[in-house]
Amino acid sequence: MKQLDVEVITTAAELDRYRDKWQDFISLLPNHSISHNLVYLDALMRSLGIDQKAYFVIVLESSTANQSEIVAIAPFILNEGKFSLKFGMLRLLALRLRRASLLGNDLLTSKAAEDIPQLLIEILRRLKADSIFLVNLDCLKTDAAIHPALIALQSSRPAGFRFVAKDVQPLRAIDFGSDFDDYLGSMSKKVRYNFKRTLSQFEKKTGAAARMVAIIEASQVPDFLKDMDIVFKNTWQAAAFGYSERCHDRSLSQHKMLADGGLLRCYVLYNGEIPIAFIRGYQYAGIYYYEEIGFDKGVRNLEPGTVLNFLLLQDLFARNKPLHLDFGFGENDYKRKLGNAQVEAIVGFLVAKGSRAHYLIAIQALLQRAYKLILRTVKALSVDTVLRKLLKRR
Repeated sequence: MKQLDVEVITTAAELDRYRDKWQDFISLLPNHSISHNLVYLDALMRSLGIDQKAYFVIVLESSTANQSEIVAIAPFILNEGKFSLKFGMLRLLALRLRRASLLGNDLLTSKAAEDIPQLLIEILRRLKADSIFLVNLDCLKTDAAIHPALIALQSSRPAGFRFVAKDVQPLRAIDFGSDFDDYLGSMSKKVRYNFKRTLSQFEKKTGAAARMVAIIEASQVPDFLKDMDIVFKNTWQAAAFGYSERCHDRSLSQHKMLADGGLLRCYVLYNGEIPIAFIRGYQYAGIYYYEEIGFDKGVRNLEPGTVLNFLLLQDLFARNKPLHLDFGFGENDYKRKLGNAQVEAIVGFLVAKGSRAHYLIAIQALLQRAYKLILRTVKALSVDTVLRKLLKRR
């Protein structure tokens, strides 16, 4: 390869300097995702909290003395807040730790496979120079272009980083066929019946047809964020992990920008005038990114999450139909039932040997092993389902 230079973009003004080159680069690569889209990244910059900042890495290759072109992009979010040592969902201790999280599930590059290890080494050297010793890879496909280069880091550490793969899970998705009826027909008879029955029972119990609103316009964003916040306060996630406000100026700016850029596609389910469930999602280049679902646990008997998923899919098939729905990482019963396609993905990380992050990760691994041992015991005693229900009802 020719001379490589690594640049880091941390502000909107710096992103503007490379905007034309960036856009030209991703337009040539059909495998790029929403995580490389400039509107999405611009909006994301405006949503970051006090302990977060953009850390978008680009690798440039010099073609002449005065010219260079982008050959790789790796957008990270830098988190300088507290790192929690956990035992399951229980937080034991929180310490400040600088770490970066890769957006998306691969390194975007125009280079051949044999060049990727060197690209990775150059990126890691830059991270280390900026005192970043821990890199989270929260959803890395096992067929990703960067995966073989990461595996090589398990035995050889030329940049001082070690790659650790934690969990391998299916990354579930929906490939959209001709119409909604064909999609339902691909499900088992029992699953299809249960979805339709749930919707019927919802309307019977509430005394009205289910009402879902799609949020795609900037003018809808303020009400959507207010409704999402109302619902989130009463979700099992807020009860288990703590409430965080969803309706604030940073989020307002982010979602308005996404709407103006044609990326926003969110949904709210109502019981009368009361919001009881939401789905936050985006659509780009034929892919619907299913980011988050939440429902009011106080109306669990209405099964609002199931109803909203059913209505969401009806709407996705009916207008501006995507080619593909990406559920994101993490296994869940509704993903198994609704999904008709999947690939394998991992949660992993890169950690610099001998760093503070290295020792914290080692402690966390010991806690995780102990937790899994207890969890296996709980499952063997057949009380895991009861415990999960108790947690979600808190």
